[in-house]
Amino acid sequence: MPDPYMYGETSGRKSATQLRAKALGNMLSRAENVLFILASEVGRYPEDTLKKIIEKTGATVYKTESAGSNDLDIEADERLALMEIVDRLCDGMGEEYDYIILAGVPYHIETRVLSSLRSYGVDTVVTLNWRHQQYADFSFKNTPDKEKWEKELKVILDNL
Repeated sequence: MPDPYMYGETSGRKSATQLRAKALGNMLSRAENVLFILASEVGRYPEDTLKKIIEKTGATVYKTESAGSNDLDIEADERLALMEIVDRLCDGMGEEYDYIILAGVPYHIETRVLSSLRSYGVDTVVTLNWRHQQYADFSFKNTPDKEKWEKELKVILDNL
């Protein structure tokens, strides 16, 4: 019988590792192929910092069809519905990337997305959300202080 996390919405024994900004910057600097998925709440992120992180990593960028991701001055390689991106990642596209990074996906939707990716064995998924996501491989702890969260994003950039 499969483990509960394979057929349900529970995370099983595995839970997200607390994201250390400096360590993530170092890991991304060594990565060969990074995918950023930008969604409707990406306007809450400091645009300059996010844009520089994407540029320095040479990442592929997918924007969702949601309105919020339209306002960001970051060019997208693809523009698709979020669940279409998730389906493609689950169908094997996820194997192409060293890291898959979510930015701006609303928390309640991100939980479902991360649960699906985990169920299909998609590896090394990182969320830059200021709220902890147990289904990610790496996630910040809950950081209600926006200035502190923005500083953490800057630390990632500084360590690329």
